[in-house]
Amino acid sequence: MPTMEEYLTRPLGDRVARLRSTPDEMARLLDGKDDRALSRRPDARSDGREALQAFQRRRHEVIGLLDALDPGQWQRSGIHLARGRMELGEWVASLAGHDDNHLGQLRRALDARP
Repeated sequence: MPTMEEYLTRPLGDRVARLRSTPDEMARLLDGKDDRALSRRPDARSDGREALQAFQRRRHEVIGLLDALDPGQWQRSGIHLARGRMELGEWVASLAGHDDNHLGQLRRALDARP
């Protein structure tokens, strides 16, 4: 899985495409899975349901924000609670890496033996 730093080396369009592709990838992983499969905890981090909930909480807000911006606004920056000042492109890179993390958690939970 690429890290935020690795995503920063990729074009902004690739980072945004990653964010847009995550819901479909999650849907494919979840297809035909029941709550029992999602509640497996393969490690001390989180089960599949927690990974899915964390993703869903922010997905609509993030995509809505990205859709509302015009290209001239991509150099804007803001304050991230944990990372401090970040440009919007850096934030998108961090979200892309975060999506990969949640997808990995979901895969591990679904692959875990009952």
